[in-house]
Amino acid sequence: MKTILFIILVIGGVFLIYNPDYFNNMHERQIEAFVGGSINGAALGLFAAIAAAIYFFIRRMIKKGKDKYQNINTPVEDVIFSRITEEIKTKNINEALMTKLVMQAKGNLDKAEAEYIRVRKIEITEEIKKQNQRELELKKKKNKSDGCLLGLIQIMIFGLIVFGIVLFFANR
Repeated sequence: MKTILFIILVIGGVFLIYNPDYFNNMHERQIEAFVGGSINGAALGLFAAIAAAIYFFIRRMIKKGKDKYQNINTPVEDVIFSRITEEIKTKNINEALMTKLVMQAKGNLDKAEAEYIRVRKIEITEEIKKQNQRELELKKKKNKSDGCLLGLIQIMIFGLIVFGIVLFFANR
């Protein structure tokens, strides 16, 4: 937004430098139209800036609220160990893994169960990492689309301003 306004200011400045007597040759009605258009353009720019500020403020507050509630949850490891404990209690274990671990522990069920917990923790941690990676990629895609929308809005405002300038000079 700042870039567009700066470009318009530079174009206007260059125009006035090359045409210093531009206002001297204008009729009073044209000067009033020019000033009125400038004021309306500034009001439109101010409105767009305020709308963008409100949008980003609300977006930041929503993000802070989500982060606040995410910190209330139990730590990841507690969730992982609870899940493993539930698997063992309900006998809903990975049979192939447990058989392999019992064989490696030479029939010692306590050692096999401890190793099962260690291996399952690693597996579940990897699942969580993959899920977090997917969520991060989705957030990146969403942020890219938000940036495109903002760029589109800036181009539309610039187009409206250029259109207003063209209409102004067409009515001379």
